[in-house]
Amino acid sequence: MKTHSFIIDEFKLIIEDKVKLPIKWLISHYKKFFNKNPIIHFPLHQLIELFLNYKTIVDFEQRYNLTETGCCILHSGFVTELELFEINIDKIQDIDGLEFLIKLDGLDLSGNNITKIEGINSLKKLRYLKFGNLHYNIGNNITEIDGLKDLIELKSLDLSLNPIKEIKNLDNLVNIETLILVNTSITEIKGLDNLHNLDWLLLESNKISEIKGLDNLKNLRQLDLAENQIKNIKGLKNLKNLTELSLAYNHITTLENIEHLINLRTLSIQNNQISKIFLSEKLNALVSVNGEGNIIPERELIVALL
Repeated sequence: MKTHSFIIDEFKLIIEDKVKLPIKWLISHYKKFFNKNPIIHFPLHQLIELFLNYKTIVDFEQRYNLTETGCCILHSGFVTELELFEINIDKIQDIDGLEFLIKLDGLDLSGNNITKIEGINSLKKLRYLKFGNLHYNIGNNITEIDGLKDLIELKSLDLSLNPIKEIKNLDNLVNIETLILVNTSITEIKGLDNLHNLDWLLLESNKISEIKGLDNLKNLRQLDLAENQIKNIKGLKNLKNLTELSLAYNHITTLENIEHLINLRTLSIQNNQISKIFLSEKLNALVSVNGEGNIIPERELIVALL
C-alpha cells in the first residue's frame, strides 16, 4: 500500500499541474489510502500543499467543480483533526471554507491574524478548539467571544493571547471542561454560570482585580489566577473539588478564606505581599506549597497550612 507521504506527493504533483490526471483518479486513490486510516492529522502546510496553494478550500472545490459533482474530498468526512496555525504562507485573516468538515473533532487556528470567530458553527462534532497556543506563544487578534453557540460538544477552548476584554457568549457550551484565557485583556470573571462541567479554568496574566463569578463551578479542579491584580482571597467557597490553585504574582496581603478547600493539594501563592494569616484550620489534603517572595517567610506559611 502507498504511504501517507507518497499519496501527499502525488497530490502535490496534481495540484502543481506537473501531472494531468482526472479528478476521479485523485478521489479514488485518496479513499483507498484513507479508508484504512480514518483518523487524519493534517498540519496546515501539508493541507495547503495538498489542496492547491490557494487561499481557501472553497477555491479548490470551485476549480475542480467538486461541489456540483458531489465528490468533494472534504464532503467525504475523512478529516477529523486540522491544524491551521503559524503557517509559512499569508496568515489567515478570515475563517472560510471549513463548513464541510462535518466530522472535525479538533481545530487549531493559533498564530494567525483572525479578528472574528465565524464560519465554524456548523462543525457540530468539534470538541477541541484553539485560537491560542501557549507553548508557541502565539494567538490571534480576536477581541470578542462569539460564533460558538452551536458547538455544544466542545470540551476544550483555548483563546489565549488574544485581546479579548470580556468573557461572554459561552452559555451554550455546557459540556466544556477546559477553558483557557491566558494573557488576554479580561478584567472581570463572569459569564461562566452555565459551565457546570468545567474542570480547568486558566485565567493567568490578565487584569482581574477580584475573585468572583465562580459559584456554579462546583466541579472545578484547577484554577489559575496568577499574574493578575488580585488583592483579597475570596469567592472560592463553593469550589470543594478544587485540587490546584495558583494565585502567584498578585497583590494579596492576607492568606485567608481557603479552609473550605478540603481537596486542595497544590497551592501557589508566591510573589505576593502576604503579611497576615487568618486560617481557622489546616488543609489536610495539601501536599505542595509555593510561598516564596512574600513578607512572611515561606516556612511560616507552610506551617500555618500543613
